[in-house]
Amino acid sequence: MRWIFKIVLAVLCFFAAEKFCRGKLSGFTVLSITSNLSHCPAWEVSAPSPEEIVSLKKILDQPYSYLGKGVQSFVFASQDGKYVIKLFRHDNLSAPFFYPQLPFEWAQRRVAKKAGRLNHDFTSYKLAYDHLKFETGLLFLHLNPTFYLQHHLDLVDKIGIHHRIPLDTTTFLIQKRAAGLYQTLDQMIQEKRLDDAKALLTKLVQFLAFRAHKGLHDKDPNLWTNFGVIGTDPVQIDVGRFRIKPDKLQKDDIPRITRLLNQNLKNKCPELSTHLQTEIEKMTKEEI
Repeated sequence: MRWIFKIVLAVLCFFAAEKFCRGKLSGFTVLSITSNLSHCPAWEVSAPSPEEIVSLKKILDQPYSYLGKGVQSFVFASQDGKYVIKLFRHDNLSAPFFYPQLPFEWAQRRVAKKAGRLNHDFTSYKLAYDHLKFETGLLFLHLNPTFYLQHHLDLVDKIGIHHRIPLDTTTFLIQKRAAGLYQTLDQMIQEKRLDDAKALLTKLVQFLAFRAHKGLHDKDPNLWTNFGVIGTDPVQIDVGRFRIKPDKLQKDDIPRITRLLNQNLKNKCPELSTHLQTEIEKMTKEEI
């Protein structure tokens, strides 16, 4: 009986240690970003030129440290502070590899549900890459296995452990790193750079209208969490919720999307709130 007790104790200790480590790492493991997906033509993007690969490898030839996570990806920031890489979470996006072999209806339903969600998310990434590359700060998108990168990325996790990740078999995207939209506006207000803030708000309204012209709609248009600023330009940093909706944008959509931002500006700088409302009225008078 003692040997059974020892085995049970060892198993409990293993799972306790595993849970502790996952908590410290915010759920990140190499296995969680490991893809077993086969090639899908619908997710294919054009291969970079030799010159682009050289530039890409310069961006990737530095450590990337843990920055945060979302439902779809783990985010790591480059050592020089200029870029982020988002590694897609197959622990969330894909069913366990053995599920398709299980002879149970519930397992097959889960496989189908996960596959549908993954296809929706990957389609959104490709839409952003094909139609809003500049407006999202996207530099590279990698959804299918390739052979041309031939590069291992140095990832530094939350507790400082380094991991070498083979990029040809990993699904990820690279973006320019952006400052938060709200934080940037707050800084401009504090520094009394109201002309710069007005120019940024004008560009934001123009971007929202441009996105609508493209027929691209975002299911989660949260300006606080999903938008940022690169240089003097607003960008959408969360690109995983796009869908094609060819009907024209309704006139009240831009005011709805910017409503919380407008309330924030009313409290902090009414002049900017007035400017935002003026720009929205100008834009919505035009045919969208």
